[in-house]
Amino acid sequence: MQPRSIIQQLRAAHGLARVLAVGVSAYRTSSGFHALKACGNDAEAVRDRFRDIEQLNADKANCKACTSKSENPPTRGEILRLLHELADNADSTHRIVFYYSGHGHRLCALGGKEEFYLVPEDAYANDRPDALISFGDVLQILNGSAAKQKIVFLDACGSGPDVAHLKTLPAKLSTKFLTEYLANAVGCAVITSCGTEERSTTQSPNPRLSLFTHYFCEALGGNEDALENGRLTFDSLYSYLSVEVTKRANSYHQKQRPARTQNHQGVLILADFSRPLLEDATLDLGQYPVQRVSFFDFESADVKDVLQNIKRWNNYSQEYLEGKVNSTLPGYLEDRLGRCAAKLTNEVGIPHSEVVIEDAGLRFPDGAYAVTYEANDLRSGTLHHVVSFEKEWFDRPESMLKILKSVGMDPTEMEFELTTERNLESMVAAVKARGWTLKSQKLPKEFTVERDEDSVCATFTPETIHLDGFGPNDILGSETDAEKRALVKGVLLLAGADS
Repeated sequence: MQPRSIIQQLRAAHGLARVLAVGVSAYRTSSGFHALKACGNDAEAVRDRFRDIEQLNADKANCKACTSKSENPPTRGEILRLLHELADNADSTHRIVFYYSGHGHRLCALGGKEEFYLVPEDAYANDRPDALISFGDVLQILNGSAAKQKIVFLDACGSGPDVAHLKTLPAKLSTKFLTEYLANAVGCAVITSCGTEERSTTQSPNPRLSLFTHYFCEALGGNEDALENGRLTFDSLYSYLSVEVTKRANSYHQKQRPARTQNHQGVLILADFSRPLLEDATLDLGQYPVQRVSFFDFESADVKDVLQNIKRWNNYSQEYLEGKVNSTLPGYLEDRLGRCAAKLTNEVGIPHSEVVIEDAGLRFPDGAYAVTYEANDLRSGTLHHVVSFEKEWFDRPESMLKILKSVGMDPTEMEFELTTERNLESMVAAVKARGWTLKSQKLPKEFTVERDEDSVCATFTPETIHLDGFGPNDILGSETDAEKRALVKGVLLLAGADS
């Protein structure tokens, strides 16, 4: 049996998550509960975060949302069925996560003890326990699971006044009240959207989501303020939600602070943004899932230097002259390319028989150098220089640097071509967790981030990572120059994908 990689070991310790997110919006007025707008969106957003963000280490096939828009809406029977499925199909290697957004309600049970209930879509009354779902029953179902961790998030509202933007949690849904529920629930933890004598609001920076769920999704997406040493733990999540929800609610002239309790030993990790997302950071560049790297440099050029017989410029179009320059470049660059070829043999050690002048460039084993012209106007343009290396070169960074020098390039741009497509949602989460600033996003096609202190930026697509602002030594360093190579490795680690 082959030894497990660091990534595999981390994932095993983290535990694969199975998720059920329930959002109930379409209540019947006759039930005594008013309709809610954001709850279905809340559940779908939470489901999508777990399904799309690799660092949450979720079982994608078992990240489910049940909302009022679903084919099977969140009736009492459907919610209970899905809860049993969530609990029964998990084993000791799993984490199970139950999220609920909708009305909550308090009723006095036999003996006068007050109980808390979730309100399903088909609730027919607000004074009949059999129309509701006991929160105690929810925890009992989850506690019967073999999963090593059971985590519950409630963005629940009580059956209080029908006021726009306001949800109210039962006044006694405090940490003490929750602790009583968790007394017999081993390995379980709960966070609710607000605490004692407070109301929960649907007003938030995202008009489609409730306030608590907005910040919950921000944390799941890798918000740096929610992390502890690069990891989203139960404690760091609660601290973040407590600060952000309370502060934003105050701006709406509301009082709202999430409550929490847990019956779980040790640190509970929801997401690990610190782990190497492609492979162990101590590995050589060639062991990353990158199939090719290209370096780019640019040089101003005058058309008259290449096309010396042009007299009457207005007789030609810019497109014609651009094509004419490109077709003439091989002859124009012949002597220059010859000198470059000799340097590849003399200074890099590539046999002369394996260096071939081809069109306006050179071909060498597992690599190539090419020059093309792009017109800026009729009389001037830019020569684009590109050197591409296949992965066979990645363990010889000093030789790559010598090749760049041999062809006269001092590039500040490079592009990695990845072996497989990457999930951009995970890549966004990874850069946010590492303090990069999002500059542009055109998901699912691409996004760009920047780091002001380094004056560098990176553009990610599912197939490539394009870096701008790095010099060759920053990018490659040398076989022994680990510090300089660490920066580009850090960028590579942002690519967020299973490997």
